[in-house]
Amino acid sequence: MKASLILESIGHANVQRERLFMAKCDAVIPGLGAFVIGKSSTRGWVALIRGPGGKFRLDRQFLKPKIDYKNSNGAGTRGVQKCYLLESGNVYEVSDPKSWKCDEKYFVVVLECGTIRRFKTYEEAVGQERP
Repeated sequence: MKASLILESIGHANVQRERLFMAKCDAVIPGLGAFVIGKSSTRGWVALIRGPGGKFRLDRQFLKPKIDYKNSNGAGTRGVQKCYLLESGNVYEVSDPKSWKCDEKYFVVVLECGTIRRFKTYEEAVGQERP
């Protein structure tokens, strides 16, 4: 079974402008964009957990969202939505922006009925009996 998870992309237009500026800087001198701006401030993501291991304790594969601007404000900083398609039988980690300064992180699984169930830890999500 599949289910969709929708997150708001707070500050989406700002991130896009930042990436454009970095690309222009890198066209002049490779690596200049990262030097001038620093690390990109991408917020709101979903990652498929492939198992334990990796740099951050879990082996992750970040999913590419479909972007929906239908409900966004004129500046594109609020209301932009990222839609992720999730499948049952997998565990996903979610970083969900709730405000300009606060992100909520949690794990989800898709049940066979198509419902998305949230968990605080990876261990809870893996130990969950999925009908």
